[in-house]
Formats: sequence, structure tokens, C-alpha cells
Amino acid sequence: MKNPQHICIIGAGAMGGAIAGALAIGAVKNDWKITVIARHMEKLEQLKRAHRLIGISTQYDSLTHADIVIIAVKPQSFDELASEISSALNKNALLVSVMAGRSIGSIAKVFSNKRIVRAMPNLGAQFFESMTIWTGSGLTKKDTTFTKKVLSSIGEELCVTNEDLVDKATAVSASGVGFLAYMTEAYIEETEALGFSREDAERVVLQTLKATNTILQKKEKTPEQLRVAVTSKAGTTEAGLSVLMGKSLRSIFERTFKKAYQRAKALAR
Repeated sequence: MKNPQHICIIGAGAMGGAIAGALAIGAVKNDWKITVIARHMEKLEQLKRAHRLIGISTQYDSLTHADIVIIAVKPQSFDELASEISSALNKNALLVSVMAGRSIGSIAKVFSNKRIVRAMPNLGAQFFESMTIWTGSGLTKKDTTFTKKVLSSIGEELCVTNEDLVDKATAVSASGVGFLAYMTEAYIEETEALGFSREDAERVVLQTLKATNTILQKKEKTPEQLRVAVTSKAGTTEAGLSVLMGKSLRSIFERTFKKAYQRAKALAR
């Protein structure tokens, strides 16, 4: 009987915890042994209570025999982490980084591991609804298959061959959750200003967003086709769109993505 694949996840925050929880669900089926390593035992114990199959530790000993190591810490914590784990890390392990802005090259400079994945999920991972864009270096077919399986366990995944697209994905899908949340926040506040209670405004706006997303996910209409279908000549939608289109919304998105992308590139240096 072969030994289970040992997956170590470093970090028990929102992303590390989400990945650990998703992997725990498929641990028995996929023959995975999962260990989460973090500094704070309180977070680890919360994970353990939610997912009994997960092993937890505040030490790095488990990295010595790990087949896959998922690095899920804040990018600004990476340098300190690297110095702490370099002696314990299995040099033959597949490294999977979900840190924003950390390039494969910057990780390869610190560790001697040759097989490295850089992935950019978003907070939808907490509900298995992430959009994760990823790429890799030195991967075998088995590594690629495994990476797809892991990332699809937290939502949708898209493999790209150009690492620069991962930086761009940081602006579009990772930071995008924050951008869309801000827009939704404004939408709710203006709905409330029309006379709805806060509770009713949230309900109306969130259901409208859900309806729009559902229609688009069915792929029966493109966003443009849906907009045209809703817009009657001289109707309310046309009146409202005349304001949105007059404010160069696309230009705002262009500048927003560009600024976030530039920051992602700066972090990657």
C-alpha cells in the first residue's frame, strides 16, 4: 500500500484555512495527509474543530517529509518565513505559492526546489467559489494534474503560460473582489437614499447582483446582449445608462486595473 501524499499548508489565515478545508473534504478519496502549520494555535484549533482530518502544528518539522508545500502567508512575511523553514523544507517537494505579488523567480532564489507553482486565488475560496489563475515552472504532468485538482477544489482554475498574467489576475480577480464590493457598497447606499431601509436595500441589491450573475453564467447572453435586452428605447435603463456611459466607466476600470497591476509588479520585485 502506497503512502498518502503529504500536503503541508503554511498559514492558517483566510486563504490557508479555505484551502485546508477544501482539501480536507477530499482527503480520504484522494489519499492526502494534510498538515497546517501556523504560529497561532488558536487559529489551528479552530481549523481542527471544523475538519478533524487536518493535522496541525506550530513547528516546521512536517516540511521535511512533505510532498507538496502550499505557502499561504502574507507576502511581506515571506522573507522571514523563508529563513525559518529553509533548513527543514524537503528540497524535492512541489512548492505552491498563493502569495500576492511574489514571482516564481523570487521564490526560486530562496529555495533550491525546482518545481514551483504560483497561483492567485481570491476570497471566494472560503465558499469554494474562487477564480484562481496560476502558472508553474519545472512541473511534471503529475504536478500539473495535482495543481488543477487542488485549485479546482476551491472554485474555478485557469492555467496560463505567461506569469505576467498572474500579476494581472491579481488586479482583476483577486483585488477585483474588493473593487466589486466597493461598487456594491455604493449601490446599496444609493438604494437606501431612495427610501429603502438598509436591510431592504441590501436584499434588493444583492439579489439583483445574483440575478445578473446567474443569467451571465448560463451563457445564454453576453454582458452586452443582456444590457441591450434590458434597455428599452427611451426607458429607465437607457436613462440611467446615459449617466454611466457619460462618466467613462471603462476608463475608470482601465485606470483601476493599471494601478493595481503596477502595485503587483512592484511587490514581485
